[in-house]
Amino acid sequence: KAPEALYDLTTDPHETRNLASDPAHRERLLSMRGELRERLKAMPDLGFYPESVLVSGILSDPVGYGRTHTAEISTLIDTADLMLEPFSTAEESIKAALASPDANVRYWAATVCSAFGPQAADLVAPVRKLLKDEAVPVRIRAAEFLGLVGAADPRPLLTSIHNGTEDTVERLITLQSAALFQEHAPVAYPFDPAAFSPAKPGSENERRLLYFAGKWLGNPKGKGKGKGVK
Repeated sequence: KAPEALYDLTTDPHETRNLASDPAHRERLLSMRGELRERLKAMPDLGFYPESVLVSGILSDPVGYGRTHTAEISTLIDTADLMLEPFSTAEESIKAALASPDANVRYWAATVCSAFGPQAADLVAPVRKLLKDEAVPVRIRAAEFLGLVGAADPRPLLTSIHNGTEDTVERLITLQSAALFQEHAPVAYPFDPAAFSPAKPGSENERRLLYFAGKWLGNPKGKGKGKGVK
């Protein structure tokens, strides 16, 4: 999925043609990008924190947290925006962000690597180090990138991360990442639901495990086991 999209709703109301890479619309794109970045930083937008971080330490006082963390949020936005640059331009900044003392910056740096995909193959080594990161969201994004570029099988990595935390939100994020590889990544990695720790009945986590087992409505068991599946 492209990290940025621009549509002419007058001629393309169904948003079928992304104009973000069209030189004819470059000036408008950069103008709107700048306005959006300015708006997000002014809010400031707490959506740049991983969900588990939001739930565990921010939602009790979101307004106050935003006011006291504007500088960090600005850095997170700048890090996320590296995916909008050519990789050759962004590479050194991504490397620096992967080694940042701020776990949330490392999280976004790994996410940016996934956005670039194979272009970021030279960053496999520093991302692999993040598999031992103290922050679970960082480890999840590191495993995701390594799986997407074929540098590692994401199944044992994500299963270990999931089973190694008792935080239900962290577990859900891990399962969402696993769902990406179940069928939608360039090369699918079907997960064995029995490899994950059991989830609370009726929870979102259980729904993900049922998805892996092929037991959810609209996904007949066995789908996704054809070409390209390991």
